[in-house]
Amino acid sequence: MSEAPDALRIADLRLTIRSDEGPARVLDHVALRLRRGHVLGVVGESGCGKSTLVRAILGIMPAGARIEAGEILFEGTNLLALDDAALDRDIRGRRIGFIPQDPYLALNPVFTVGAQLMEIMRRHAPRGGLSGTALRHAFRERLVSLLRRVQLPDPGAALERYPHQFSGGQRQRLLIAAALACAPSLVIADEPTTALDVTTQRQILDLLRELVAELELSLLFVTHDLGVVAELCDEITVIYAGQTVESGPTARVLAGPRHPYTRALLACHPERARAFAGIPGSVPSPLAPPPGCRFAPRCAEARPACAARRPALVPAGSGKDWLADCILYGQEAPLGTPGR
Repeated sequence: MSEAPDALRIADLRLTIRSDEGPARVLDHVALRLRRGHVLGVVGESGCGKSTLVRAILGIMPAGARIEAGEILFEGTNLLALDDAALDRDIRGRRIGFIPQDPYLALNPVFTVGAQLMEIMRRHAPRGGLSGTALRHAFRERLVSLLRRVQLPDPGAALERYPHQFSGGQRQRLLIAAALACAPSLVIADEPTTALDVTTQRQILDLLRELVAELELSLLFVTHDLGVVAELCDEITVIYAGQTVESGPTARVLAGPRHPYTRALLACHPERARAFAGIPGSVPSPLAPPPGCRFAPRCAEARPACAARRPALVPAGSGKDWLADCILYGQEAPLGTPGR
């Protein structure tokens, strides 16, 4: 019996955006793997291409974008081979749910919450042979059940209220319910706790963890916060300047990161840093990235060879599921790794 395909697997994804200043290679050889029923954290600084990656998966490309190479396999189906009509009919909102970043901007202020959630159901949910009043009743019952599950008080009355009548945390719960409305197998969350206070953030993370286990979801969680990844994610993929630089089991990667960029990110984390720290320099422009390793100009461990050729993802720990994109692997262990 063959093994079921991964929830999501991306291989060698390259995306360029045309601009007045020339082509910008925003994603360059991105690779990741999300196993079914797992939570994968995608981490990197602002400007590293995380949100563009999400848009590429959903097939909602920015103007001037072009996929040059690669595959985006969702449960074995290459999403890049589907046209927009097929994506909208069969994938977006139905089999892949999306939780956006800002709960204050994602809901239309002039329509009730119920009207907005009902429209999602109308567009994407299976009808089960129902129509008319019976269908609307079934959809409403589904939405009430979901709002109750995401712990919104008085869910029936909540459907009749407007977005401004909810707090930030409650709006985020509404967006989680919207993402789950059509019973997807994969949910993508694009920094869903960024606009929330610490207490509310904790509640939302706990809720997501419960939903993943209860509904057997696969979750792609995009964030810049390694603390959130440590709490929520089974695996981690670190992206820098549009490239995958390290991936592997979260606990092992955070305990002994192999790539210098991952180590630099951890050194900046308030819970790990002894003093305020930052990474010198800034993420390079995709219009004119440096040759070789894109992190080399900011890397304290860079060597002349780092600028000579682009490194490749190679095994960086025990097993084949821990990879790093660093020229030092295959030659000698990078500085600062266990055993040196």
